[in-house]
Amino acid sequence: NEIGGVIMGSLQTAKKGDCLSLQEYQREIRSNVPNHTMEGKRLREEVYNEFRRYQDWKADLRQYDISDLILELIRKRRNITQTGQDLFQSVYLDECQDFSYAAIYLICSLAGKTNMQWVAAGDTAQMITPGCSFKFDGLKQTLLAIRPDVKLRKVEQLRKNYRMTKGTLQVGNALIRCLKKYFPHAIEYTKPETAMVDIGLRAIILDWDMAMKTKAKFGVQQAVIFSSDVDESALFQSITKWIGDHPFVLSSLESKGLEFDDVIVAFHVERKTWDLDARFRDGKTQASLKLLRELYVGCTRAKRRLVILVK
Repeated sequence: NEIGGVIMGSLQTAKKGDCLSLQEYQREIRSNVPNHTMEGKRLREEVYNEFRRYQDWKADLRQYDISDLILELIRKRRNITQTGQDLFQSVYLDECQDFSYAAIYLICSLAGKTNMQWVAAGDTAQMITPGCSFKFDGLKQTLLAIRPDVKLRKVEQLRKNYRMTKGTLQVGNALIRCLKKYFPHAIEYTKPETAMVDIGLRAIILDWDMAMKTKAKFGVQQAVIFSSDVDESALFQSITKWIGDHPFVLSSLESKGLEFDDVIVAFHVERKTWDLDARFRDGKTQASLKLLRELYVGCTRAKRRLVILVK
């Protein structure tokens, strides 16, 4: 996230049309790594050294990534005589938390700028895509960098949920409360939602080993969503051995944007990772934040029934 979302994807990167230097990265405020301590500064230097190795690796293979493409388009656009016209009248960005600020800067520079027709929707609780470091106030600053003369509307939240049943949504709301308690600066503008559908089903928690001993039958409206902090390929194989060859055995990232009637959430994670109080005492919080976000994404893919496997 630091490389794709900050060094290669920040607003400052978009403005200059190039990656941040080490000195610029050390000063950048929109980073997940604090820069007010010696440890934070040292960690940022380590991150930047990894970025340099990544750049060398791409150069050796003569390859490029999405961040390189975005910066190249920003540079090419500046070399073209500006006509004052937008390529498109409006911009509608869904899942905007998965965009870098540089990508948003490019898109909104090309469209919707004249008539101020920019609409963005997103959820920072679902920010699990690699290379993203998004906040809504960062979105505002990015748009104001394009049109500094305008007043942007406030962020509004859609709080009535017509997709998920009450039992499943209660789990999602509980995860949001946990995220906001432990990571208040990472989760923005998110409040509990109200389910418009209640068919009496409640989320079920099952013992992992006991579930694996049963014979499971899955249809096209059922899915297993998994995550592991060790070896996801081994976990995938154990799940497919359990339920057979099924098209919807998905990682949390693969499940984003999808929805199913019934979902089994299978997270093979060490128990200590769930102990947030201990993780905060040890200063090891990023893995827990990622885990809770992945769990939130997985649970909210279910429209009707949610089953959570625990070890």
